Amino acid sequence: MKPSQSTDLLFFLKPHLIWIIPVFAGLLYVNTLNHQFALDDYSVIVNHSYVQDGIDGIGDILTTNYRHGQGGFNDGLYRPLSLVSFALEKAFFGMNPKVSHFLNLLFYALGGLFLFRALRFIFRSYPLIIPVGIALIFLAHPLHTEVVANVKGRDELFAFFGFALCQFSFSKQIEKRSINYLVLGIVAFLFALFSKESAVTYSFIIPLLMFLHPKVSLKKTLPFLMILLPLSLIFMFWRNHIIDSMPNPVDEGNFNLLNNPIAATADSSLRWGSTFHLQLIYLKKLIFPFELIHDYSYNQIPLVKMTSWQGILGLLVLLSLVAASVWGLIKKNILGICAAIYLSSILVASQIAMPIGVQFAERLLFLAVLPFSIAVVMVLHRLITKSKNQFSVKDQKKLAVVSLVVCVVFSFKTIGRNQDWKNNLTLYGADVEKASQSARANYNYGTELQGQAFLLSDEQQMQQTLRESEKYLKKAIEIYPDYIDAYNNLGMTLKGLRNYSEAADVYRECIQLDPGYSKGYYNLGAVYFDSEQYEKCMIVLKEYVKFKPNNSQAYFIMAQAAEAQQDFEKAILFAKQSLDVNPNQLDVLNALGILYGKSGQSQLAANTFTQALQINPQRIDIWMNLAFAYHKMGDTQKEIETLEKVLQIQPQNQNAISRLQQLKR
Repeated sequence: MKPSQSTDLLFFLKPHLIWIIPVFAGLLYVNTLNHQFALDDYSVIVNHSYVQDGIDGIGDILTTNYRHGQGGFNDGLYRPLSLVSFALEKAFFGMNPKVSHFLNLLFYALGGLFLFRALRFIFRSYPLIIPVGIALIFLAHPLHTEVVANVKGRDELFAFFGFALCQFSFSKQIEKRSINYLVLGIVAFLFALFSKESAVTYSFIIPLLMFLHPKVSLKKTLPFLMILLPLSLIFMFWRNHIIDSMPNPVDEGNFNLLNNPIAATADSSLRWGSTFHLQLIYLKKLIFPFELIHDYSYNQIPLVKMTSWQGILGLLVLLSLVAASVWGLIKKNILGICAAIYLSSILVASQIAMPIGVQFAERLLFLAVLPFSIAVVMVLHRLITKSKNQFSVKDQKKLAVVSLVVCVVFSFKTIGRNQDWKNNLTLYGADVEKASQSARANYNYGTELQGQAFLLSDEQQMQQTLRESEKYLKKAIEIYPDYIDAYNNLGMTLKGLRNYSEAADVYRECIQLDPGYSKGYYNLGAVYFDSEQYEKCMIVLKEYVKFKPNNSQAYFIMAQAAEAQQDFEKAILFAKQSLDVNPNQLDVLNALGILYGKSGQSQLAANTFTQALQINPQRIDIWMNLAFAYHKMGDTQKEIETLEKVLQIQPQNQNAISRLQQLKR
């Protein structure tokens, strides 16, 4: 029997909940609207070539893996819809993070609305405080910040939106017996699948949520399962086809020690002990979501053996959840069904069935918050009502107060955590001490500090920031001694500190660890150049161009090194090689002209300067070099004409004025 106005505490809010729920969701994340891009936004938006192509890149997005637009990298993922949305944003709004954050907020709010509407159907026999409490706790939960506050989280948000719309549509189909809602639910489910692969678990979650309705039997949920499961299988077939059709295989680094120690270890005791320990961490984060970190990679969560207390307790907890799920399905018990929904939601993230490309991440628990929220509200309901058959208004008030307290605590944490996601510097700085044993967290902060240091104009501040960068990059290497990228960036920091000797040692160690790491050769060559070890510079860069023969800058550095040794013939050869790769480099053309001049080939110098000026006729320095070439050739008339051209562009150029006065005496 439906609660009436006299028996339902929140009955007066019923017509307003359609806007209260999404507005609440929006207010939680309104402080992200001025945020910049952060973390994975760079790999899937800023540096993703197909996204940057706008509408023209959509075809490539639909037929390639998730990060293929980043130099052909195969991450083994297929999530085209969020990338399509980013490409459309690029086409219509440019690179505007405000728009991106607003759309994240919008889809979170809409998903929350449809979820509430579905919960309203499921808990129709209860007062409104039940579905309202569940929806608000779910929306306020701090674990969602990684998804909503980070633009890249659009994949999870789209999947959630599709899930919520599908759940709502199927609820309406049961209620109205309308084919239109069935079709809408199918479309919404497909939307979720093409947003994120883990949406295949919704095939089980959606029917299980239906089963929570007191009048929906397990048998009635089977038709929905029989629709969703085949769609999931077809999607996975298509997804596997796309991944297998890529020119590069799935990158093995996805499952290395740095990204996922569980997948990387060959010790079965460590693997299973750590897998079961992971289940405890998931539950801990759900219940106490207060220490949030963007990265949990090696060695933030150390591996433990199966015989450890963490492994044994994790296994016992998991078995208890499985038993509760079976009991819940047989007895139609709400908490038991919640256990089944929870296990379905972490089916992929649990790493029991298969390893994934990350050991742990808060975003993996996004939908697991839903059964947790249901369980919290229903446990509170039972504790408050005890054995009473009626849920009195007085009891509803008690539940409302407790639910409100939970909501407020979660909301404050969520709003506060949002601030950390403003940009990379704020995020990495906020997390590095909490994630002190994560090699990547230390690497991220050290690298970001380095980038910020090189933007500073104050030399003292720059040096101080670089020393901070050095500390965190060295900590990353201490935790994970094979961290090649950390060596590379540490070398750049030491170079910025003008500690050339240690920088060279770091790069040599980097190359020793991985002789195929091309950036190590390039940066070692740059260190040798800056420390005036020109012969070593050329030797190392010659090795580099074997890996990257189309890097014009490497040839140019070698040209400058040879020039410093007064070997103009070799310098000219390197400069020409640089121009073979990219003929329109003004600085290289200018340098080549100077080299021709130094080697006594004034006519070639003049020709080269003229070629450069055809590309950019506003370069005063090149006009002056051309005038000097004519001077060396003894062509006074052309020298005068060239200097007069300089004065047309820059009338107050004193060098040109003085030289013209000398020539016209």
